Amino acid sequence: MKKYTRYLLKLLLLTSPFILLFSIPLLDLKSSKNMLLPIQSKNETILLYFGYPGCGKSCPDTLMKLSAEFSLRPYSAELLFINILKDTQEGISQNYARAYHKSFRSPSLTKLEKQDLMNRFNIQQEDTFAADLKHSNYLFLLHNNGNRQWTLKYAFPDVDAFIKYKNSRNENETAISKL
Repeated sequence: MKKYTRYLLKLLLLTSPFILLFSIPLLDLKSSKNMLLPIQSKNETILLYFGYPGCGKSCPDTLMKLSAEFSLRPYSAELLFINILKDTQEGISQNYARAYHKSFRSPSLTKLEKQDLMNRFNIQQEDTFAADLKHSNYLFLLHNNGNRQWTLKYAFPDVDAFIKYKNSRNENETAISKL
């Protein structure tokens, strides 16, 4: 029995770093971090997505799934697309976001505001080639506390995690309203 227990403990110790390394990105990260951000929105809730126009795969996939979801089941959060490229002409990001859904937008930010925003979410401004390699699918759900004060509620590792969260919230709200 001792030999079996010792074997299990060794196995657990050897595999735990790998389990943590590969399972943490699959979890939705909940937070209540307050931030002063250079973002204005009429909505109390926003969903931030960092990407760039001309992205090969992750931006189009994410924005198409979000567009379908927002069209099928409207959501109170506004999607804000933040361009991670260093050099982009004004308006290109806005047109890119709106091409997927009429309610998606890309806020106009000064270089300093954009850098501050990206630093807060630990995202690097990139050149086009590096951006595709370092691109993240994370979506950040924020709640407005007033006067540009935002609380980070959730960080989703990908669009599917956000859709699952959104649909579970809708189901809960529907069940409560039927009571």
